[in-house]
Amino acid sequence: MGAEDELYWARDGVQDSQMRKVKAGQVSFEGSLDLHGMNVEKARETLWAFLAEAAKYEIRCVRVTHGKAARLDGKRPMIKSHVNTWLRQHPQVLGFTSCLAKHGGTGALYVVLKRTMLEGRDE
Repeated sequence: MGAEDELYWARDGVQDSQMRKVKAGQVSFEGSLDLHGMNVEKARETLWAFLAEAAKYEIRCVRVTHGKAARLDGKRPMIKSHVNTWLRQHPQVLGFTSCLAKHGGTGALYVVLKRTMLEGRDE
């Protein structure tokens, strides 16, 4: 995965139409987290705490900025590749997609979260 590669993932059962809306920027995000400059361990702790907080407030979509970090040594972008893995493991995450350019492009993700209390209310 390169610095400019788009990320996209959706859990089984998540509708493509819903993810297309998110990708097109038609679903507003209600919280934003910037992981720039953090080491891997700190980034993971911060991301987990942020997602727990978002879940508590029944937030549907958040933005996570991981940066592109095109590394000088030619290796994969560190935080980006970790975030890609971590979000797939998190039980609250339904899916994610790279952002529109105005929200960070391939250096950030829109993350769709499961609502716990309001299950019947998703469109």
